[in-house]
Amino acid sequence: MAGDTTVPEHAPLNGLPPRQRILRAAGLLFEQSHTPDISTRDVQRLAGVTAPTLYHHFKDKAGLIEAVIEDAFARYLAEKRTATVGFSPLKALRAGWDMHLEFGISQPVLYSLMYAPLKGQRETPAARTAREELRSGLVALHDAGLLVSRCMKRSPCWRRQRPASPSSSSAAAATPTHPMHAG
Repeated sequence: MAGDTTVPEHAPLNGLPPRQRILRAAGLLFEQSHTPDISTRDVQRLAGVTAPTLYHHFKDKAGLIEAVIEDAFARYLAEKRTATVGFSPLKALRAGWDMHLEFGISQPVLYSLMYAPLKGQRETPAARTAREELRSGLVALHDAGLLVSRCMKRSPCWRRQRPASPSSSSAAAATPTHPMHAG
């Protein structure tokens, strides 16, 4: 990939602080790449920074990749939240799923890094936030009777993280209404 890096016109890096230029450059390289193995030299060249500047902001290449993932999740979640403001839980889930698929198809390398980190990488705080937001949406659907899920009642993490609702009865919980099952 060395030498063939170009900055798309829609993503100017000029004027950004060095850390942001590095993150944006690495993200652009992941978008253009067919592999998660990008060169830090290409990142430096595209960002217009030196190696010491890159390593001043990121301990190593793994730290850079983790920061790119965190930044991508933060931008993705902000866009998703904005796009689904005021939506019903079901409409928000559908719109979020469409965005999720579009992102995965348009940016497969970055998507794979975000959702299937490389060996030795930890889940980022933004990935945990994304997982929790999805879980909250599913809980809202379940509470509205629009989601039938036996595992939600039996899962230890479901019971541990979700307080019992005083208004729910075991009979109501056992027979939720769902458009697929009504009628």
